[in-house]
Amino acid sequence: MKIPLAWLEQECGGPVDRAALLDHLHESGARAGLHADRLVEVLPPPELAHLGSVRGLAAEVRARNAAGPTAPQRSAPQRSAPQRSAPQRSAPQRSAPLPDGLVLAAEDGLPGRVAAAVVRLPGEVRLPGAAADRLRAAGVPLTGTVADLAAYVGLETGQPLGAADAGELGLTGLRLRSAGPADPADPAGPPPGGLLLRAGERTVAVLGRDTPAAAVPADGRDTLVWAWWLDPAAAHPAPGPGPCPDPDGPPAVRGHDPRSCDRAVARLVALVTDWAGGTVTAAGGAGASAPAPRVLRPDPGELRRLVDPDLDLATLAALLAAGGAVVAPPEEGRPLHVTVPAARPDLDGVPALAGRPPGSAATRRCCAGCRPPPPARGRTGRACCAAASPRPP
Repeated sequence: MKIPLAWLEQECGGPVDRAALLDHLHESGARAGLHADRLVEVLPPPELAHLGSVRGLAAEVRARNAAGPTAPQRSAPQRSAPQRSAPQRSAPQRSAPLPDGLVLAAEDGLPGRVAAAVVRLPGEVRLPGAAADRLRAAGVPLTGTVADLAAYVGLETGQPLGAADAGELGLTGLRLRSAGPADPADPAGPPPGGLLLRAGERTVAVLGRDTPAAAVPADGRDTLVWAWWLDPAAAHPAPGPGPCPDPDGPPAVRGHDPRSCDRAVARLVALVTDWAGGTVTAAGGAGASAPAPRVLRPDPGELRRLVDPDLDLATLAALLAAGGAVVAPPEEGRPLHVTVPAARPDLDGVPALAGRPPGSAATRRCCAGCRPPPPARGRTGRACCAAASPRPP
């Protein structure tokens, strides 16, 4: 994913240190590189898919830079000439419920999910100026079709969407299933056991392979849009070392929440109606629904800085494991490998593991929000907040 740095800095609320950003991405296991100081190209590991989106990467930068700005900056007006303030990040808005009516089926027990909708665009899509500039900065050509909206949502959320002319598909036969020996051989397709979205006898999407949305003419015809989710455990890392993104790319993945694809489709539908004056006629989804466990790779030095500089590595790992997190045997000089239960979506980064909200003053605390247990319980020492009850939604 190519992320415009100007957009990232607007989301972060201030300048982003390029060298520190690349160091963090590389330490996390992502491949990343700068392009002319305008773009950062990120190929995250499967379990850290959020690093491949503007919003996800900005949230990570803000969390790791707790002393820095946490909201977009406004440019000060000058008397000599009128100045436009930098665009502010709007608070997340609840999307209107999508209509039912699009029937998708799925084999039982698949480690994937697909969400889709049928939309109609009455005429050429003209993005707002700032949105169009962001796509151009990312090297995305504007087509005046649903492909522009899909590309914008892909950059924003890290959840690329596909699109195709619904008139060329059998929408009554949409099905998510495993690829089998009888499927046509395709060197770029899935391995045996890979997942396919099929419309009758036609393959609409291969889960794990991003195909840009087709530039379906915006002339009122029905257009199928979709997004998919694949369990990180079912994805494979990119072969080969090095910081540069692999142009061929590994099978992609979309984080830990299957419903992320539903939210991406809902976001696209919102842009179809708000920006293009279009409509949605039907929507649906099928496949997995329970979140997968989250895998984090926190830097032990950063955890010590936020918790207690005197903690040794084994104690740090033990605190995290005390509440149910699975911690791989720690290695000096390497990030920890922490698997967080799906029931703890609040433990989503280093500050959360350290029990320190982003932007708060540095304090000596225990891992994962743990706190010294009360004396009445007859214990001493630390208790990890991974053992505490989850935060209410």
